[in-house]
Amino acid sequence: SLRKMVDSGEIKREGKGKEETNEHVYEGEFHNDKKNGNGKLSYKLLKDTYEGEFKDNCITGTGFYTWANKDTYQGSFVNGKMHGKGLFKWPDGTEYEGDYVNNLREGLGEYRWKNGKTFKGMFKGGKQHGSIFCGILLAQVFGSEGLVRRSKEQSRSV
Repeated sequence: SLRKMVDSGEIKREGKGKEETNEHVYEGEFHNDKKNGNGKLSYKLLKDTYEGEFKDNCITGTGFYTWANKDTYQGSFVNGKMHGKGLFKWPDGTEYEGDYVNNLREGLGEYRWKNGKTFKGMFKGGKQHGSIFCGILLAQVFGSEGLVRRSKEQSRSV
């Protein structure tokens, strides 16, 4: 239950409660009059939702974000951005699981297309970077023509 504390003449929200503005609805924990702890944030105009951890009014910690177009991300956030380990899923079945830095795929990750094709390796600036790890595309690289064709496909950005 939400408590209102008086500190230096200011009223501060503490505990579980609800906040509604023109832009969003938040239901969850407050500390020092800010969203802190676990909660659910629903954006009215964007139709996006986030459920997870907050720190000082920011989406920070682990959580689950769903966009209006049904894209989802489950993982780590820092200051409202995907940052750390996470799993991003598109409605068509395509997935990326791995490292993020400031909303971009960065570091080690695995990209899985809906057709079963997989890239596991390094990402930089949101794109594949370098070569694939051995053995990942075994089923798709038999034959020299197949190997050349697949290698060209791998060089394209994700």
